Amino acid sequence: MVILLLVPYVAFAHSAVEPVPRNNEPKWVERYELLNKQAAEVGEKAQVIFIGDSITEAWEKEGREVWAKYYAPRHALNLGIGGDKTQHVLWRLDHGNIDGLKPKVAVLMIGTNNVSAEATCVAQVADGVRAVVQKT
Repeated sequence: MVILLLVPYVAFAHSAVEPVPRNNEPKWVERYELLNKQAAEVGEKAQVIFIGDSITEAWEKEGREVWAKYYAPRHALNLGIGGDKTQHVLWRLDHGNIDGLKPKVAVLMIGTNNVSAEATCVAQVADGVRAVVQKT
């Protein structure tokens, strides 16, 4: 007799899917609080939001001209913080970064910093990205 048991895919808990703040880093806390303030100010006017790490945050520096030309007219909001991993973005999404927003589009760039982290495999990074997508 063969018994077939079908079990849905469940990501086992690991660091990439567990929301964690970076409260011990003053620059991170400052940026996080600024993003919450900007989200509250823009509110439902934000049509496009960019969520991610330093690659996303760089639109405010190296990508400033492109941002001003193509994204600012669309009331885009940059929610990038350098050094963030999926677990940090998950925490931010639970603690104000998207409160009051109803964008038409969310652009996500996260997971790069997870790859370089110790004890994080590709499957765990994918789980973390998937968790962020599900929250947005």
